[in-house]
This record gives sequence, structure tokens and C-alpha cells, in this order.
Amino acid sequence: FPYPTLFRSPLQGIQFTIGPNPANPITWISYNLPYPQKAEIAVYNLLGQKVETLASGLQMPGQQTLIWDAANYASGQYFVRMETEVGVTSDRVVVVK
Repeated sequence: FPYPTLFRSPLQGIQFTIGPNPANPITWISYNLPYPQKAEIAVYNLLGQKVETLASGLQMPGQQTLIWDAANYASGQYFVRMETEVGVTSDRVVVVK
């Protein structure tokens, strides 16, 4: 396997949470990385199109919090996706206005 770390669970100690959910229109994305690593946290619509990048590049270890203001987006379901060196995790967020 060229990428054995992708099969480790649960993403090598990465914690990822969203709240409040549903968002009206603001929600917080919290994550905790065990060591410095490249990561991208982005929001996608139901068609799989990236609508906003919240963070990209080298992220420091420890607890981090991002705010997504969905005021300029339509009500509906979105996915917040976090891609790191060890894998991908995502969670659904509902925007209600």
C-alpha cells in the first residue's frame, strides 16, 4: 500500500467537531491535531463543489477553532471536510435562515 496511514483509525488522534448545528448562520469548526501537519478545512455543497476554504497549509498542533459564517449561502445541507496527511474526515452541517 503506498499510503498505509490512510487506513489507521481514528485519523491518528485528530478530533473534529462542528457546532452549533444547524447553523443560523454561524457555526464553529473545532479540531485538534496531535502534531504539526498540512491540512485543509473546506466547505462543500451537496453537489460536491467547494464553496469556501476555511484553512489551508501547515496547521499547528492543539485545539484550533474556525468560524464559518454562512450568511451568504442558501439554506440547506453542506459538508465540512478536513483533509490531512493521514486521511480525510467530514461532517454535515445544516444552514437554516
